[in-house]
Amino acid sequence: MSYTAGFLLFWLSLALAVGLEWWQEVRGRPFLYSLFLFWLFALCLISFAAFRPIGIARDDLAYIEIFNGICPVLECGQFIQSPRDWGWYTLIGLLKSVWANPRVMLLVGAAGLLMKVSVIYGLSKKPLPVLLLFVSLYYQAQDITAFRVSLAIAFLMLAIWLFVKRLGYLSIFTMLLSGGIHKQAFVAPLILLGYLQKGRLWLLATLVIAPVLLMILGFYPQLQLWTQGVPEAAQATLFSQGLDSYISMKNAGVYAGWHIAPLVFYPLIALSLWMVCISRAMDERLQVLMAGCLIMGCWFLWGFASLPDAQVRFFEFFMMPTVLLAGMRRLNLMETSALIGLSAIFIAKYNIIHHIFI
Repeated sequence: MSYTAGFLLFWLSLALAVGLEWWQEVRGRPFLYSLFLFWLFALCLISFAAFRPIGIARDDLAYIEIFNGICPVLECGQFIQSPRDWGWYTLIGLLKSVWANPRVMLLVGAAGLLMKVSVIYGLSKKPLPVLLLFVSLYYQAQDITAFRVSLAIAFLMLAIWLFVKRLGYLSIFTMLLSGGIHKQAFVAPLILLGYLQKGRLWLLATLVIAPVLLMILGFYPQLQLWTQGVPEAAQATLFSQGLDSYISMKNAGVYAGWHIAPLVFYPLIALSLWMVCISRAMDERLQVLMAGCLIMGCWFLWGFASLPDAQVRFFEFFMMPTVLLAGMRRLNLMETSALIGLSAIFIAKYNIIHHIFI
């Protein structure tokens, strides 16, 4: 069986489990196997992330080159091996001192995935629907592909759990620590701006819808032009953070004909906004952070609209934690159908007709 066929079968099994849980609860019967199935599916995902064949993900060859360029820390004594993402490089360098095999990157990725799944379990009343959204939207694009940002998101999820448990200072430290793993994660504390909308649904809706509308209407920063008007020192700073490759591709016409944002993002934003608005009974701290993630995801979607690759990276970084919204309560028929439908769209995007949604 091919990887794609196997993953589609796995997703279908998980979607059926979510539907069965909803049906049993509608009939007034608790779904006794919910937690068992959650951990069964989760452990399958973690095991595959750790032990899958190297080479089936699109970035595997690039990561092997990166791995070959990292020196074993305990042998070369070089703890900092990159000007950015140094946390991930140092961790891999330490592990390479013990086992010089590229699979250590996959094992680290699997450990980060376990961290995410544990947070999902710890903060969700209904973890199965959350796992379905996570698998469909982010697992293939991050956990088996983008090792550094995936681990950074794992620490963001941990920080959210710490914040909900009222360990605020430790939560902020963990958010900043995630920036050492991947540079874009240094903006993670911005999700605390969710406090701006606290108790004001109209403001939340405005802060989410406004940037999306501005983007659709064509009013967004042209970053490739803006960088031409700033001092060379500032350009060097921007380029050192990786924007140079995106700007070069933009100027070379690589993004010509692309949608202003992937079409699948719009129903995701709509469903997330709906769930955060009607889930006001959830833990207040969690609601604030979920609103903050949604708000920042939409504003970064707008801010990087001229550089699609960077746009998708920042949007997915902020939006990944919002899968927790699906587990705050029992969903009704419309919500369950929307969740499974959105999940199916993303599965099709990554496995069947992904080129249509660029």
